[in-house]
Amino acid sequence: MTIHLAEKWRHEGHARDFLRAWTATIVLGLAFLFGTAYEWRNLIVDDHLTIGRNLFGTTFYTLVGFHALHVTLGLIAMLAVLGLTISRQLRGTRQPAAQLVSWYWHFVDGVWIVVFAVVYLIGR
Repeated sequence: MTIHLAEKWRHEGHARDFLRAWTATIVLGLAFLFGTAYEWRNLIVDDHLTIGRNLFGTTFYTLVGFHALHVTLGLIAMLAVLGLTISRQLRGTRQPAAQLVSWYWHFVDGVWIVVFAVVYLIGR
């Protein structure tokens, strides 16, 4: 939702609101990665679930790991757009870089819905 709002406000020329929503999206992405790291730590240390233990472990770490990688790449791209916007190298309502990154982020969000359903709902 925050990236959608950022895009909406960017199109409307509300630079401050865009920056706030864009930054909130970055913070939420970081929270997701920290939550994933915490979950992995508990699964490995407490439950001894590793990638080689069984089919579930292999599937879980592969799916969630690839998603985390794509979240990381999205965060790097969002940080680049944020830095360019703050330094005023990206201005105005027409910022194709911001739009492309937001599309990528929406795709990563959509993939997470599928991964979540497969791993956390169906897989258990």
